[in-house]
Amino acid sequence: IWSYTIDQSLSSIKRIEGDLVITVESDLELWVVPTAIQPQFEEFAKKYQFPSWISYIKAWEWEENADLIQATFVALWLALFLVFAILVFEFNSFGKPLIILYSILTALLWANIWMKVTGNPYSMSFMIGFISLMWIVVNMAIFLVDRIHENMNRGLTIDQSIIEAWTTRFK
Repeated sequence: IWSYTIDQSLSSIKRIEGDLVITVESDLELWVVPTAIQPQFEEFAKKYQFPSWISYIKAWEWEENADLIQATFVALWLALFLVFAILVFEFNSFGKPLIILYSILTALLWANIWMKVTGNPYSMSFMIGFISLMWIVVNMAIFLVDRIHENMNRGLTIDQSIIEAWTTRFK
């Protein structure tokens, strides 16, 4: 259950397409997750008896940013494709870039698990953070795949190559 207080605010007249607009904003406590409270606000607004001359239109912040979030997803997939294409040319094969992309998918899986465990909502900050994480994972995977390949060319087995690559990376 939630409670609210009404505070004084600056008065202004705002119009959108000729209609007067009243915007209701909230300052949530730090521990309150906005996506958890939004359905409660919507339920309250549906039950509230507005005067006949007022109409209610739902316009949450995340709805306004839907195009931005969609563009970020497109940028993510485009970045993945470009990373794969560059790695194919760099390694001159498809196998090694597929291993590196697999590491990105594994990072996405663990990031999603962590989001569920901590109860955090998906947001723009999650997308920006994951794209940053993706570059770290790609750099790490490139190093490991390249080192394993070099070790195998020196005559080590795959197991020895992986162990040697990990131990030299973290010295």
